Amino acid sequence: LANVSENKQNKMEDVELILRFYALTEGRYQNYKPNMKDFLNDSMYEFSKLAEEELGPYRERFIHEFEVIEKVLGDCPFARWKKDGSGLASRFNTAVYDAVIVACDTNQPFSPTASSALRELFNEESFQESISGSMNDTNKLFTRIGAVKRAVLDGD
Repeated sequence: LANVSENKQNKMEDVELILRFYALTEGRYQNYKPNMKDFLNDSMYEFSKLAEEELGPYRERFIHEFEVIEKVLGDCPFARWKKDGSGLASRFNTAVYDAVIVACDTNQPFSPTASSALRELFNEESFQESISGSMNDTNKLFTRIGAVKRAVLDGD
């Protein structure tokens, strides 16, 4: 779903995305303080303390969440769409990824229009600003997560 190229896999960017999932979900994003690299390193250190038998539920949750994301949001759930609605700007955007995984990490049901509502967010200037530029900005992180939650979740 992340459309990670072989080159990015060689740089272990796919592994970073998995770490981002665990570092940001289950409300952990609320403890985020810049910089993202330090946040991810600190998270990795904490996760490295888990015993082998504790890892199974983490793996199952990751697989389940991504199955749900694909089912509800389609095969490009982390894409960046052009503001004019004419198509994809990129098949993957890390800021969109962060917002989608956090928004979908809830027991709240998805809106029946979740996929189209997510796409429509790209027409909003505040959302565009929240996924552009610095990934370290706490306000941008909270803005994009809040926007995606309002767009894709039913009753949020």
